[in-house]
Amino acid sequence: MTSPSDPPTERETPVVTQRRAWLSLVITGLIIGTAFIAGYVGLQRDPAPSRLPIAVVGEQLAATATGGFGDAVAVTPVTSVDSGAALVHDGDAVAVLSAAAPDSLRLDYAGASGFSESGAARQLVAGLLALSLILLSAASAFTTKALGAWLGPIGIALAVLTLTTIGNATSGATIGVDLLPSRAQAISAKLPPGAAVRAVNNFGHFGGSHTLVPLTVLATWFLTGLGFVLLRQRTAQRRPLTAEAGRLLPLPAGP
Repeated sequence: MTSPSDPPTERETPVVTQRRAWLSLVITGLIIGTAFIAGYVGLQRDPAPSRLPIAVVGEQLAATATGGFGDAVAVTPVTSVDSGAALVHDGDAVAVLSAAAPDSLRLDYAGASGFSESGAARQLVAGLLALSLILLSAASAFTTKALGAWLGPIGIALAVLTLTTIGNATSGATIGVDLLPSRAQAISAKLPPGAAVRAVNNFGHFGGSHTLVPLTVLATWFLTGLGFVLLRQRTAQRRPLTAEAGRLLPLPAGP
């Protein structure tokens, strides 16, 4: 028998350690699974337009559309169909609404506003596609490595939660960004998956308009992650040297 003050035996210690390890994995898995369900099912369960950018020809029709659509549509008044088509071509609007006749309306829209893999495959330039995918992979990899190096397993779980679960759910690859809730729209372009979708989509379908911004976002994530990884490595290398120097310092002489 052992008294309460006796230290745990070699057989007892691994059991407690294994239980803690399994408990940590289960809790982490539940958190990520819950976030995954909330992200994909919650955000994409009932998509509805939110500030959908539409160019409307004529001040009177634009005022009517603003009052009729409310917050579902962001109306941009234009003077002609050609002016609206230019906005659609640059990706600043998804459609042009005009009065074809006194009793009918005409809607010209951009089918590429919803990401299409077949359309992208026909139109994308291989160089930019490769650059976008490389930056996306590098940004995700180095951000995950940086968070893992500084925060341990919690950092890796945070990276999976942010980049994979939330990032993919709000990227606009399956559901158009304009159909996501306003909070999801606010973070979509700031995360690597959303930035990559915009870079590929803008260059493939909108002549490269506004492509520099998402590429900059991807490069920022990549360089920031790389910087924190290098900083962590440098800090880890300094610690043994500092400890060794402390052991080699002579003790002060007594009186």
